[in-house]
Amino acid sequence: MLKESDNKLSQTIKVLYIAPYSQKLLGAEENDIKSGEQILQTFKKIEIITILINLGSGQLYLNNQAVTHLPESRLLDRVNFAKNYLSSPDYTLRQGYTFKNFLIVKNLCKELNIKIVLTNTTSTFLFGRQKKICHVHRSVAFEPIYCLKSVSNPLIAVFHALMKLLTVFKELQAHTILSISPRDKKYYNFVKKILFKQTHLLVMPLRQFYFSTEVKHQLNLTKDLKIAFLGSTYNVLHNRKSLYFILESLNSSFLGVNRFTLNLYGSKFPIDIEASQNIVVNSWVENINDVYEKNHCFLVPYFLNSGMQSKVFEPLIMGRILICDKRSISGYDFKPFEHFIPAESGSDFRNGLKWVMENSNAALELANNARVKAHEIIGKREIVEQTSRLLDLQ
Repeated sequence: MLKESDNKLSQTIKVLYIAPYSQKLLGAEENDIKSGEQILQTFKKIEIITILINLGSGQLYLNNQAVTHLPESRLLDRVNFAKNYLSSPDYTLRQGYTFKNFLIVKNLCKELNIKIVLTNTTSTFLFGRQKKICHVHRSVAFEPIYCLKSVSNPLIAVFHALMKLLTVFKELQAHTILSISPRDKKYYNFVKKILFKQTHLLVMPLRQFYFSTEVKHQLNLTKDLKIAFLGSTYNVLHNRKSLYFILESLNSSFLGVNRFTLNLYGSKFPIDIEASQNIVVNSWVENINDVYEKNHCFLVPYFLNSGMQSKVFEPLIMGRILICDKRSISGYDFKPFEHFIPAESGSDFRNGLKWVMENSNAALELANNARVKAHEIIGKREIVEQTSRLLDLQ
């Protein structure tokens, strides 16, 4: 793909990395951004130029500096911008996609001789549509399925799903799509075959690259078991449903009798969520590594075919005990009771926690098995090798 006559091995390949801007330090989205950069930084042949876009204000940041200068434009630029904008009915695609930002990115690609544009999440996708430049796109989910399951009104659900399907059609115009799970890859591959597209599809949970160093803190089980549920933002439906499920399954009485402490993490909690002696409500955590230092077990239920799946990888690769619905980990070579504890119902989650306390040595062995297997499957070396093969960066 990059084997042009003037592209000698000694030359540096310039990659434009585009992601949403955030003022937080080490939340989930920030880890996505960092992991994407760290993958690219592994290759000596690559020079990274990072652009962050504030999806609220539309402000564009180049190397952490706000860009205010508007390059000169031609009529053809306005035509191309309008064509991209009007052919993107899904609002998520158009977040932050202003003519000014379109022009800045286009001119940067030309002036810096960019060879690859890597866009992170749907909201930055349109900026990757550059002529004669390889576009690699990181997908957070196959959203048509999520819309069908998350919207209660069937007519509205079908409408939103169709809008998201049009977005998938757009995404398949990229050279490569990085999906977060084998299941999402199957969905993309199904649509790809219908449209006769040649898009490359890879499973690459980018966020996990950030956590793929060896765990520095040892897991030791105590009588006061610390349990964590990470929901990010609870105005998102699948996070809120999962939160209510966890609270219904693990009430204060159950936690108190067993000397368990449930730590809830995230922001925008529902107003009826109250802390107690055994339930601790934590707001946004600036450094997510602190969460893994303080907790033994991590709970991941399964709702709406989205969101929670990416949350299983972090506890696994950090060597923590994971109790989750096996559908959240489908497609990967993780085995029940060897790498994780399977659970679907509330009683399954309660019994899983009791099993951990009654079989502490086996639980510690399970967590270590998970860490080793996670490094084999989604660790640094595997992701780097995939990226290298894809982009001819050996």
